[in-house]
Amino acid sequence: MLVSKLPPLQWFRSFDAAARYLNFTSAGRSLGISQPAVSQNIQNLEHSLGKTLFVRKARNVELTEHGRKLLPFVNGAMTQLVEGALNIAANKREGVLRVACTTSFASCWLIPRLEKFQHLYPDIEIELVSTLWLDDYAQAETDISIRYGSGEMLSSNATILKQDNIIAVCSPGFAKKYKVSQSVENSFILTPLIRTIGTSDTWHHWFASANIHAVPEFSLTVDIHAAAVEMARQGLGLALISSIIVSKSIKDGELVSPLRHSMRARENYYIQAKSGNSHSDVLARRFIDWINSQVERQFVLHNKK
Repeated sequence: MLVSKLPPLQWFRSFDAAARYLNFTSAGRSLGISQPAVSQNIQNLEHSLGKTLFVRKARNVELTEHGRKLLPFVNGAMTQLVEGALNIAANKREGVLRVACTTSFASCWLIPRLEKFQHLYPDIEIELVSTLWLDDYAQAETDISIRYGSGEMLSSNATILKQDNIIAVCSPGFAKKYKVSQSVENSFILTPLIRTIGTSDTWHHWFASANIHAVPEFSLTVDIHAAAVEMARQGLGLALISSIIVSKSIKDGELVSPLRHSMRARENYYIQAKSGNSHSDVLARRFIDWINSQVERQFVLHNKK
């Protein structure tokens, strides 16, 4: 190959610097090498090409006709090398993956686990887009959508993460203070309950599934699960939450589920990718596979307890 016959790059770098400064000492200083090293590199290049490139004088040098002919090619090659290196450095990540999901899923489930994905795929940049209503998804130009709701309202390529359960959670201190117990129905008369609106999985349904004959009365009402989770952490009440998004908080001891009753969720988390770009499709598949593996692992660990 022709490339294998080329002189070493450092010889051309010394030539390029010497042609700019017309002085071997200044050229060496710019390259971080000594003047004798520059002189030797240029001598080697001249010997390799069979042509004299510089006229040596007492204090400086001048390009010969052969040196002047070679210079634009070396300059062009050096410029391309620098531009290529800068381009690779600026785009060293494999790509950007835009993910739209609910604020609750992002803050309670995804963000606490995102470091694991970064460790597996350090070259993929995740760009999170927070959404609340269905219109937000339609307006967001994203590669992946993670939505909460019933399967009927989603497109055919949306897949359920896992059949979810709804559980009642609170802080450990709250459970102790209010002596929360499923066996004592009257305790719900005094227990502050946190209601999350906009979901079909309500306290009324949960009471019925647990055979608790009481009318729920609410102390606090919110419109997103993330707020209900945080209120429960702060000891403000008992919240009804998706088991998927509170699993880590329970594992870490921030929340407890003292009633030990779960209700099959009417709404679930669904994930779907927007196809169209083959490169983005590959990145999206990696992310979806990782999400599914994490959810599956979460349920396996829970069932082992």
